[in-house]
Amino acid sequence: DAKLIFITPPSMEELEHRLRSRGDTTEEQIQKRLERARWEIAQSPRYDHIVVNDELDRCVQEILDIIAE
Repeated sequence: DAKLIFITPPSMEELEHRLRSRGDTTEEQIQKRLERARWEIAQSPRYDHIVVNDELDRCVQEILDIIAE
């Protein structure tokens, strides 16, 4: 039985920080990505699991645990 996993940033502020810190994204691209992220996050209740991407090792382990279920 397939499980849908939604990986979300800890906050919109953190997502914006991550996008800006890359240094390879235009302001227009950042705004489009943030708009898309708001829509995607609004869809998250449709998923079986929501994993917050706040700490890489923990996030990966949580996903592995979900897969192992």
